[in-house]
Amino acid sequence: MASQGVAVLGPRGSGLTTEQSYELGSQEAVGDGKVGEILCLFLTQQDWTQWKTGGCFCRTDRGFHLFVEEKEACGEGEKRQLIRTPRTAQIRPVRLKNGNSTNTYGPGGKREETPSKPHTNCPAWNGTSHLALSIHQITHPQISAKSRVYATFCGNTRSSPSPTGYRLPSSSRSPAHFGSCAIGPHPGTNRGLVPEARSIAEYRRDCDDGIRPISPRQRDSAVLRVSPLSKTTPPINPPHASCSKEFCRTRDEIHFSLEPLLPAELDTPPFKEIIMVRLRDGMWLPAEGTATEYAEEVYYTTEIEGGKGLSLLCPTRKIKTRGHTLNASTVTLDVKAEFDGVISVEATHWAGALNKGPHFELFPDGRPPEAETKITKGDKGTTTLTSGSLSATIHPDFDIQFHSTDGAKRLTSLGSRSVGLAYNPAPSTPMQTGDMRDFKHYMFTQTTLGVGETIHGLGERFGAYNKVGQSISLWNADGGTSSEQAYKNVSFWLSSKGYGVFIDTPGRVELEVGSERCNRLQTVVEGQRLKWYLIYGPTPKDILKRYTTLTGRAGKVPSWSFGLWLTTSFTTNYDEETVNTFLEGMKARGSPVDVFHYDCFWMKAFTWTDFVFDSERFPDPKAQIARLKESGLCKKVCVWINPYIAQHGEAFKEAADKGYLVKRKNGDVWQWDLWQAGMGLVDFTNPDACAWYEEKLNTLFDQGVDAIKTDFGERIPTLDVEWHDKTIDPVKMHNYYAFSYNKVVYEALQKRYGADEAVLFARAACAGTQRFPLQWGGDCESTPEAMAESVRGGLGLGLSGFSFWSCDIGGFEGYPPPWIYKRWVAMGLLCSHSRLHGSSSYRVPWVIDDDDKSEEGCSQTLATWTKLKARLMPYIYAQAQTAVERGLPLSLRAMCIEFPEDPTSWYLDRQFMVGDSLLAAPIFEESGEVEFYLPKGKWTSFFSGEHREGPGWFKETHGFGTLPLYVRENSILVLGAETAVGAVYDYVRDNEVRLYQVKEGAAATLVGSDGKEIGVLEVGADGKLKDTVLLNGKISIKEL
Repeated sequence: MASQGVAVLGPRGSGLTTEQSYELGSQEAVGDGKVGEILCLFLTQQDWTQWKTGGCFCRTDRGFHLFVEEKEACGEGEKRQLIRTPRTAQIRPVRLKNGNSTNTYGPGGKREETPSKPHTNCPAWNGTSHLALSIHQITHPQISAKSRVYATFCGNTRSSPSPTGYRLPSSSRSPAHFGSCAIGPHPGTNRGLVPEARSIAEYRRDCDDGIRPISPRQRDSAVLRVSPLSKTTPPINPPHASCSKEFCRTRDEIHFSLEPLLPAELDTPPFKEIIMVRLRDGMWLPAEGTATEYAEEVYYTTEIEGGKGLSLLCPTRKIKTRGHTLNASTVTLDVKAEFDGVISVEATHWAGALNKGPHFELFPDGRPPEAETKITKGDKGTTTLTSGSLSATIHPDFDIQFHSTDGAKRLTSLGSRSVGLAYNPAPSTPMQTGDMRDFKHYMFTQTTLGVGETIHGLGERFGAYNKVGQSISLWNADGGTSSEQAYKNVSFWLSSKGYGVFIDTPGRVELEVGSERCNRLQTVVEGQRLKWYLIYGPTPKDILKRYTTLTGRAGKVPSWSFGLWLTTSFTTNYDEETVNTFLEGMKARGSPVDVFHYDCFWMKAFTWTDFVFDSERFPDPKAQIARLKESGLCKKVCVWINPYIAQHGEAFKEAADKGYLVKRKNGDVWQWDLWQAGMGLVDFTNPDACAWYEEKLNTLFDQGVDAIKTDFGERIPTLDVEWHDKTIDPVKMHNYYAFSYNKVVYEALQKRYGADEAVLFARAACAGTQRFPLQWGGDCESTPEAMAESVRGGLGLGLSGFSFWSCDIGGFEGYPPPWIYKRWVAMGLLCSHSRLHGSSSYRVPWVIDDDDKSEEGCSQTLATWTKLKARLMPYIYAQAQTAVERGLPLSLRAMCIEFPEDPTSWYLDRQFMVGDSLLAAPIFEESGEVEFYLPKGKWTSFFSGEHREGPGWFKETHGFGTLPLYVRENSILVLGAETAVGAVYDYVRDNEVRLYQVKEGAAATLVGSDGKEIGVLEVGADGKLKDTVLLNGKISIKEL
């Protein structure tokens, strides 16, 4: 039940009265105050339109200011200082809500007394402003436990209301209608905090009104009761004083409540630090509240790293005289040759700033051989650094061109006003930056975008496939597939111009991709340095190979993981009998399950994740899992976990006592009630915590668990948090946590089952997490639009260096209609990994429809596509090995990876390649109509054998058992036996080998189900297949 709070608004004598008004008047601060936040309630004069909105935003010409008054440590004396706090940076409106509607007022707060329009017979409504409420969150690092905070609206204020502004007090109006205070509840009482009483004269002199700090923990469920007008002591010019309506004369109280803010909202945007993204307001003006300095020239150049790099000193003004070197900022730009085709650029403002961790694990498989590196001087003072096939040419007037070493391909550049530093809020003098507590500092670069250039990657993003025109925040969030947020933010993008860029920070990265400046891609990070790598291709395959050399490639995955996965779904009821019924039903209907997955409720409610099976439903999990495998109902078993430890589970006390959970700055375990009541967060910066977590996993492995679904890992706090590793920056740890979490689990699997047998099913990721396969797309709806979102997300993740991907077939949320389920089955079985999973409903086909016999029913459709994937396994598993070796996606491989020379391929977001040779176009219409594009060359339908000639667009109509699945010319497709069941069998026995317009040299690699290479089938000069002795049993060879 929400705590009641009473707040007095305005100075004493204003006519706003309440019982026990000043009982807490001496309270100076509430809570530890370490977070540096307060909530303020403003009672303001506003017109009727503004009053109806339930609050508005402060606007003055000079901005919103805070005065902070701090007591000295000795307790004697006080110091007062002005904190300039631009409204755009650090003041946020907080949602207002009451029990019934946005605003409730009238006698007793009854809704029916609310007028729908101003009273025509009420003089107070005629040109007179009225009271309105607005609640704001104010954040500033100088607010502490010692602080007494006042708000001021001094300066040139607007005398009349703007559409979003306050009407501030003036000499013609009583300030009784204007005031502010912090709101409760105070710990241990039902009374709110009240402001310090101030006189009217003092109020008029400096516009101050008392505000009390309040801890963010106490605002979660605060109910505010305001008694605005006393009938016995009316204020000057009270509203509605002469109105005959009962509503106006007897209004005794207005009820408002502060809508509970979940702790997640306090630690994720916008309830954490406000990140400044934009630097400019159009071409000519700076962004409001922001000061920007640009590198204007290269003052001098120094060779570094033994001739493998250049250090450029770049002042933020043109140096025309010696005097210009004084009182000026500089940016140091270090440009280094890393390896063939890769050059790094690091921009630094203040080199003495700590570069806190975590840091990406670069070159996990070792550095490649050094490229030919040279530095040459050119005409007009230019200097060129060459790293194998990539060069950077530097002009002294600050123009850095990146191009292929042969000069044939210009990639991108850093031109005028493209590198620099920014402050928010803007300091009015350089001396103010001596105390950086008042400011946020950012570094930025702007690389040029060419005409027609497209940008792709940046992780698993579900919006527009081409990122040009978008503002993107690389910040992991649990946002589903239908929002701008992403579970997997990867600071790498790939350009259609033949290059890629990797931003070397796990922290928050803000991108303006041809949005703030149409011809530039702007990167902004908080701090004093920004490092990135420019990676040359020229093809996407070359770029991805070099990028994954830098950040790592996916580990090999076992063949059994490519089979059909079935889950219990999320909130459904299930026990051993339910599981057996599902698996038996799947097998009987021709869709045998390779991997069965137990989702959350294999553990008791309120205990996640304590690694203990619910003994009431699963009294002997080890025996049950053994029975499943022995019966042949599934080959492997997976269970769900997350990195959160609920306090009601067995693991919490042990982890808390041993210091294995993330802590608050005061030493408390960091906890909240989102997801699991009182849950803590495993601290993977603590080696002992990692070892403890591995022990818990080993208990599951001992019970027969083979794979782990590593869910969550996105909602990682950044405020009031302290990690075991004190060198950690919490903001950087937010995204990087996904890497640490998945690494611990993946390595535990490798230790138990072997390097090539480890399999995850992970949701959160950042750069480098591709090393721990595999990933899936998160929570999607059961709609065709969500299916298309999932395809876009999978394509983007593949272009970010991830090789294996899956999605929830049929959609996670909701109840898919049969036609959506069947269309999604066709797409999902052509992903590298295929899983049936839902939220509150099962995903076995006979639950979707009960048509078990018709070829158009869900059961037969699933059986058709499960059978097809089983037959494709010799091709799929061989392609999987190649994908790992080259850093490529196996399926949902973007068309531009295979056909970069075709401009259309860079825009295709509803079709994909499966390996090198198969093109698939999912169907999103119930009717089966589909339009797709075939690049240049001859293509053959896998199902009908019909030939089509590209390039061109084609339309077809399909039932549920087929879709446009075309084979590229000069391909050898090795299929498994007609009798193949599941993903694991002999891949070189009783094969069907299809030859598609092959020429001499066409080849197909053969691998066994153990991943070991058997040999290569190759076409000779006579156009015939050689080395067929590698195949056993009955062989069928077809030329198509």
